[in-house]
Amino acid sequence: MGTPRLSDRPDCPYFHEDSHRQATRRACRLVQRSPDSLPWHVSLCKSCPVPGLLKANPCRHLALEARVVRKWGVFSRVEPYMACTAKAVELSNPESCWRGCAEFSPPTETANLISVDALMASGESRSPVDS
Repeated sequence: MGTPRLSDRPDCPYFHEDSHRQATRRACRLVQRSPDSLPWHVSLCKSCPVPGLLKANPCRHLALEARVVRKWGVFSRVEPYMACTAKAVELSNPESCWRGCAEFSPPTETANLISVDALMASGESRSPVDS
């Protein structure tokens, strides 16, 4: 079984693939965090609801957890758990929670970066020698 083509790889921010000396390791970083999950395998990505949930609710306050469970004792599937960190509530329908929410905040690529102007302004208020 070879390495999947680029088009076959899941479009999910939690999917991780590491190839070293022709030994490819794949993992779901979201499922890895759950200690009570069944083992994950790449074929679960085809039916995983997480990428769709992230597209339906692009809020930075959305917290996700997921685990692999068996449905009817036979079929494995990924079961997500979602919560709003701004309101501290569990979400049962994440597709509609952001509509009309005063706390909605879309994620930005530069959310954790400090602007040069802010850095210069903070440098002017400090003394040159910090003791």
